[in-house]
Amino acid sequence: MPGRPTSRRGVAGGALRGLLGCTLLAVVTAAAGAAPARCDGPAPLPAGRTIACTTRDAGRYPYYLRLPSADAAGAPVLVSVHGISRNAREHASRFGETAAARGVVVVAPVYSATRFPGFQRLGAGTGERPETALLRILDDVAARTGADTEAIDLFGFSGGAQFAHRFAMHTPQRVRRLVLGAPGWYTFPDPGVAYPRGIAGSGFDPEAFLRIPSMVLVGADDTRRDGAFNRSRHIDRQQGRTRVERGRHWVAAMRSAARTAGLDTAFEFATLDGCGHSFGDCARRAGLVERALAFLLARPRPLATMTAGGKRAGRR
Repeated sequence: MPGRPTSRRGVAGGALRGLLGCTLLAVVTAAAGAAPARCDGPAPLPAGRTIACTTRDAGRYPYYLRLPSADAAGAPVLVSVHGISRNAREHASRFGETAAARGVVVVAPVYSATRFPGFQRLGAGTGERPETALLRILDDVAARTGADTEAIDLFGFSGGAQFAHRFAMHTPQRVRRLVLGAPGWYTFPDPGVAYPRGIAGSGFDPEAFLRIPSMVLVGADDTRRDGAFNRSRHIDRQQGRTRVERGRHWVAAMRSAARTAGLDTAFEFATLDGCGHSFGDCARRAGLVERALAFLLARPRPLATMTAGGKRAGRR
């Protein structure tokens, strides 16, 4: 639940977390193929390669990094969050290849099932705080590279998209633009429904998170209600029965809430032809990465406010 205090850890706990972080990176790397470069290798950090890193604080949070050039000082940052397959290295590699040409640093956090069993719901009372981990990772990236981590562009796929939109609601001042790839279900901007289906009791500030331009991308064939899909009757009634339906309904709800707040924020929905619920397939066959980057890296437009009659009342 948002606002849950972080427990204190001792030196032994920090050492164990460091070991777990390094072990997890080794397992993911082995599954992905050839070993990546490492943050603790020879300086400077290499550009154009996926780099395995671990934060240098007590949390020892693992992540992957992709730099567009050896000098990334001041560069914008895109964070891409994996789902339950935990293919963080693939996220860093696929986004990094395209983002490098735009001068963008790519960061892909690794959320292990052991440390972050409920990371999709910002912990929801179990495990460590995933939003805290991401903030510490961004601090580490800024310290290592000089990149601008104050306001990130954020992407997530499946469970990672669940985390991404809830992180944006929780910490809106750190998110510039947001793209969600096929979340299973959402937190709706409904103050009458308890978190995590709505925002009651969350402490989220709707006027702040409704200012973040957001897009939902779902494979046109992503309609299966399999074992990984949340089939709660409450969610079916509130959001729809498939990822396509739920994405459309969430975008409509965000648009409506933004208009009610007098905001003209962009909220968009699109399907990707030729793919179902697979990050790799949607990236290879349906241009997922290119569609996401086109939205995330678009030049920001001034935010219009609206009058009660629906007319624009100026920009800020």
